[in-house]
Amino acid sequence: MTIQRLFTRTPITALLLSSFVVLFVIQIATGVDINQSSSPEYQQSLLLWGANALPFTLIEPWRLISSAFLHIGLMHLLFNCFAIYFFGQATEMSFGSAKFLLIFLLSALGGNLLNNYVTLWQILHNNGSPGISAGASGGIMGLGMALLMVELLKKRLLNVRQQGPNP
Repeated sequence: MTIQRLFTRTPITALLLSSFVVLFVIQIATGVDINQSSSPEYQQSLLLWGANALPFTLIEPWRLISSAFLHIGLMHLLFNCFAIYFFGQATEMSFGSAKFLLIFLLSALGGNLLNNYVTLWQILHNNGSPGISAGASGGIMGLGMALLMVELLKKRLLNVRQQGPNP
């Protein structure tokens, strides 16, 4: 699919994909060294850009969404771009642009909340330390789950129609 066709048929998918790449390029242009993703300097720059990390997210809850647009390294960006390209098109065409965006954002929010819960549990029970998370994976998993649920419900509805209602 050409870029022009992607923007006309699935505009939110195209905008999400573009925002991931543009934000990553801006980070590089402002001096973020993507080759040192485990270094303290890189993690500090991710925090400045809005990554999800306890206790920062407790004070600044907007990080639950902003972190969904950041990526930790080039491979992470490429994998998520690949996934949003395919899952995004299928979901946006099935649900429409507004519902697609809502599913993505709520799934990203839920994924980041779960990440914070697990982090807090590890800190309290295993003497773990807070980590930094970023990426669209939670949103992408939500899109995949939405597609799966629709297909499962369609199959069940088709079976009910073929067999008739249960007495």
